[in-house]
Amino acid sequence: MTDTPSQSSFSEVENTLDGAGAGNTFTMPQETTSVQASAPTAKTVQPAIQADTVTMMTDIRDELNARDRKMNDTLAALKDSVTKLSEAIKRDEAYAVETRSQLTDLTQRLTALEARQSASELPKTAAPVTKRQTSSPVSGMKVMALENGMAWIKWQGSTWAVREGDTLGKVTVRHIDPANRTVLTTGGNLH
Repeated sequence: MTDTPSQSSFSEVENTLDGAGAGNTFTMPQETTSVQASAPTAKTVQPAIQADTVTMMTDIRDELNARDRKMNDTLAALKDSVTKLSEAIKRDEAYAVETRSQLTDLTQRLTALEARQSASELPKTAAPVTKRQTSSPVSGMKVMALENGMAWIKWQGSTWAVREGDTLGKVTVRHIDPANRTVLTTGGNLH
C-alpha cells in the first residue's frame, strides 16, 4: 500500500519534497500475517515507498506548474486579443463619427445646391399669368337636326330633343332657326 498526498494545500507538497532528503522517514503499517523469508524486509521496502512518494509528488507539482503556465499563456493571449479588439472598435467608432460628419456636411451642401437651383429655375419655369377662360355654357353641345319648332342637340353622349323654351343643362332654348341651321340659347348660339 502506498501513501498518497491528501487534498491539502500545494505548499504541503513542497514542504514534503523539500524535507524528503533531510532524513524524513516514512513508516509502513505492519501487517498481522507472517512474512515469508524471501519477502523483503520493512527496512528495504521503506526507502522504495519513500522514493515513489517523492516521485509522485514531484510529478504532481510539475503537472500543476505546467497547467499554471498554460493557463497564464492562455490568459495573456486572451488579454492581447481583447486589447486588439478594443483598439479595432475605437478605430471603427472614430470612422463612424467621421462618416456621420461627412454625411451631415454633404446633406447641408445638397440642401444649399437644391435651394440655389430652385431659385434659379423659378423665373424660367413660371408661366405668364393669363386670364382664366371660363367655358361657355353651350360648349360640348352640337346641333344634329332641325325642323320647324324642334331641334335635336347632342350633349354629354346623348341626343336631346328640345323646343323653344326648354332648358338643356344651364341654358334655355330661345329660338330655333331651321333656315340658318342655328339654335339661339341664353348661353350662346349653337350651329
